[in-house]
Amino acid sequence: MKITAYDLSLNEKGEEILVKDRTFDYSGDECLNKPAKVAEAIREIFRYDQMSEERLYCLALKNNGKIVGVFEISHGGMLASMSSMASIFKRLLLTPLCSAFILTHNHPAGEPYPSSADINMTRKVKEITDLFGNDLKFLDHIIIGRGSGFYSLHDGGYI
Repeated sequence: MKITAYDLSLNEKGEEILVKDRTFDYSGDECLNKPAKVAEAIREIFRYDQMSEERLYCLALKNNGKIVGVFEISHGGMLASMSSMASIFKRLLLTPLCSAFILTHNHPAGEPYPSSADINMTRKVKEITDLFGNDLKFLDHIIIGRGSGFYSLHDGGYI
């Protein structure tokens, strides 16, 4: 399966549009409906376990759980990655067929457990997403540590 990563660019009118950044080959399941599947896909696509800096990605999904786009929202240092809510939602709203999304980020230091900043950001994203009603669903925020460890904030009761 091909997964396309997008970025934002300005068109000739100065309006933001999505542009294809790169394409990844992914050999796993097309439907990412479980945290373990998402963690496996992200590890394979982005090689999270080799990254020395924290990165936050957003996976835009169709109703059936298939990925319609991937975005790097932010990347930072060893311990944190800052992101704005506008950075997340702007990309989602520009993505055709997007009806749900999953956030994922790595913890290069190793442990996948959420920090208070991770929990606060997740709650804020959930609050904003709830304003969209049934038009947009925030399915999960998955933190990936070193090795095979991951933490689903949905399964942890934060979403």
